[in-house]
Amino acid sequence: MAAVTRDAAARRPAPPPHAPAAAPPRCAPAAGTRLWLALQFPALALACLPPGAADDRPRAVSVHADRRPVLLATNPAARAAGVHAGMAVSAAAALCPALEVTRHDPVLESAALQGLAAWSGRYTSWISLEPPRGLLLEIGASLRLFGGLGPLLERMRGDLRAMGHEVRRAVAPTPAAAWLLARAGDETPVTLAARLADRLSRVPVPCMDLPPRTAHDLEALGLATFGDCARLPRDGAGRRLGPELAVLMDRALGRRPDPRRRWHPPPRFERRVDLPVEGADRDLLLHAAGRLLLELSGFLCRHDRGAGALELHLAHRGRPATRCVLELSAPSRDPGHLMALVRERLERLPLEHEVIHLALRVERLLDPAPRTGDLYAGSAAAPAGTAPAELLVERLGARLGHGAVRALERVADHRPERVTRERAWQGRAGASGGAAGGNGVTPCGMPVWLLPEPRPLRRAPAPPPGGDAAPPSDGAAGRGGGGPGRDALRIEHGPWRIESGWWDGHDVARDYYVARDADGARHWIYRERRPPRRWFVHGLFA
Repeated sequence: MAAVTRDAAARRPAPPPHAPAAAPPRCAPAAGTRLWLALQFPALALACLPPGAADDRPRAVSVHADRRPVLLATNPAARAAGVHAGMAVSAAAALCPALEVTRHDPVLESAALQGLAAWSGRYTSWISLEPPRGLLLEIGASLRLFGGLGPLLERMRGDLRAMGHEVRRAVAPTPAAAWLLARAGDETPVTLAARLADRLSRVPVPCMDLPPRTAHDLEALGLATFGDCARLPRDGAGRRLGPELAVLMDRALGRRPDPRRRWHPPPRFERRVDLPVEGADRDLLLHAAGRLLLELSGFLCRHDRGAGALELHLAHRGRPATRCVLELSAPSRDPGHLMALVRERLERLPLEHEVIHLALRVERLLDPAPRTGDLYAGSAAAPAGTAPAELLVERLGARLGHGAVRALERVADHRPERVTRERAWQGRAGASGGAAGGNGVTPCGMPVWLLPEPRPLRRAPAPPPGGDAAPPSDGAAGRGGGGPGRDALRIEHGPWRIESGWWDGHDVARDYYVARDADGARHWIYRERRPPRRWFVHGLFA
């Protein structure tokens, strides 16, 4: 219906200049209106099995019912062969000998539903679980953020398709109505409460979640739809059929409160995906990682946090798992950005053993970087607040491994050779405040380029033209070693005095100067304040 609306709008002539904006269509929900989205996953028991298996093979999941195994869910290839849910396994095997049947795992299905609840945090903060295979989401408050109901549903459809889930969905002003419409397969959105009665009237009785005895009595009375039940005398129907029918209908039509239990995500994210076959296929690993990263993105949106680091575990049979840590330059929850880093790491990760399953774990949840938009750029490929240099270092860390990229950290020390120290790069997402020791100190006049070790000068520098003479050198400027050139240096600026380090046994007492040689190159030199008072070159200016 959204597509029909867009096509009709495209054929409508444009309003004249300066004409007042057209009123929104009557079917569009008003801002702030409660609107519920029901998502039902009829094949969740099958979708939560290891991904990547060939879709052209008929597959199904079985469960025991009435002491016999029946099919709970089937894939499109099985349905194309005439096999459907509810069929006995023996009959399905006779109809389709190539059918692969897997025993239903309730624990795995429950974990998959929890993962879908985490994913839905990308679109709403109000999530309710409807076990074993459904979700109810309040999306009225999200419509403006995503540009309307149509774009929101289309984005969700794309995510679910990428994760390999079949879904039946319905939109209605009440959660019970959305759930009934989804069960009936009616996916046309209902946004106005005044239209609920007409749309619900066609819902079959078997889709109304009634007790078996009540459903049997309705069938015996010849009542087949919600509309048939609505025409029954209320008092007589309550006495004969019980109160459940009236309660369900009142909740669906918005006449009675329908409280739902809100789902709250766990404090940390930890999910795994089993692979269909043991192996080291990179494409299969990336496909599994993509599913987990979509769930992680919703989990982080629901917490309003970003991931500071991703921890990947690749499990092997009978051997320790391969562990990869991806540090981020800034907290991020963008699945595209996170997938690019995971791809960089997995494509270059040496895998000596076959992988059984892939697990993703995130414990460090940080406040997201401040979002500052670009006045002219329509969109940014990188997370907001991330500089290009940080993205480069982040990708190098993902490609080369944790600890391979190093960083310099400023230290609160006046000695130039100790003003920085090396550490493993963690980016801003890994930092918990300022650098250790404070903000650091930069000695006056210090250049960026320091020599690894100070080099002694052959002779003392000359004083500046027309200035005072250079301090006496108390003899030779230094014996041995090579200076910066054959010509003497001439002082331009200085001195700056540094006396520090007496507490650790490496105290220094120096007077620093800026000097220039005959070729115009500028040098940072110092003279010892204690005998033998030698001269040294400590750094160079660009």
